[in-house]
Amino acid sequence: MLKKILLLSLYSICFIGLFAQEKSIDTEIRNYFDFKEGETVYLFGDNVNIRASPSVNAKVLETVPVNTPVTILTVLPEDTNPYLTLNGITAPWVKIQFGTKQTDGFIWAPLIAQYQIPTPHYTYLFGVTKMEEGQLYAQLRAVKYGRLWEKKDFPVIGSIHHYTYGKIYGNRGLTEVDAILELGFGYDACGYTSGHLTFIINKDAIDYLGKSTNASDAGIVYNNTEFIFPNNEEAGQPHRILKKVETGDFDEIGNGTITTKISVWQWQADKLIRAKTVGPIGTN
Repeated sequence: MLKKILLLSLYSICFIGLFAQEKSIDTEIRNYFDFKEGETVYLFGDNVNIRASPSVNAKVLETVPVNTPVTILTVLPEDTNPYLTLNGITAPWVKIQFGTKQTDGFIWAPLIAQYQIPTPHYTYLFGVTKMEEGQLYAQLRAVKYGRLWEKKDFPVIGSIHHYTYGKIYGNRGLTEVDAILELGFGYDACGYTSGHLTFIINKDAIDYLGKSTNASDAGIVYNNTEFIFPNNEEAGQPHRILKKVETGDFDEIGNGTITTKISVWQWQADKLIRAKTVGPIGTN
């Protein structure tokens, strides 16, 4: 009976989309380049050339800085306006309005941030930068006073067909840092990996903490990695980060087990280091 219940739980995780149910997400869930008519978005590129027509050879109407707000008029369809490929990324042109005079212009979609996360000190922008050997890469940018202050490059989870979102917390009980920022990636089908890339925000620095992932193939294979922070009421430890890794293999009728391993880490300066366990480790 326990095996059957466990298998049903895994099927549920697979089909309803675990990460799509994350509470208190700071940004909307968005597919790459899925911009809506009339919405305000923010430029991810710095010194972006806004052009008179959808072509890299078209007249430059104006060059504008990172985080400039623009209004989406339309994402141009590929059958009438061929997509542009740069740095391995193939993406559409977008017609926008910009500036105090609300001038119409065109920019390539990856020059627009997938989303913006404003905070009292910095505004954070997420956008894709290149594709190499099938791996999509992105960048997290910290902007202040219209200027790019800090950036961090990384490979994303999944592909250009995943959806994305961002979320920022307080320090989650890590008193030595300012905030925790998560970039989420998901796919609403079985067999695809979803997860988060987690970053530590401290003063002017953006440091990469690690990757939390989840994958389930119709309940037959299950893999889950997550970080447990000090403010977790059930399992948190002061000044410690627990890394919980679950793996499982099941046959078609539910025979199998899930193995859980927990390691204990500490954030020191700008990196994770192994830490001694303080008290019992439990995750209930």
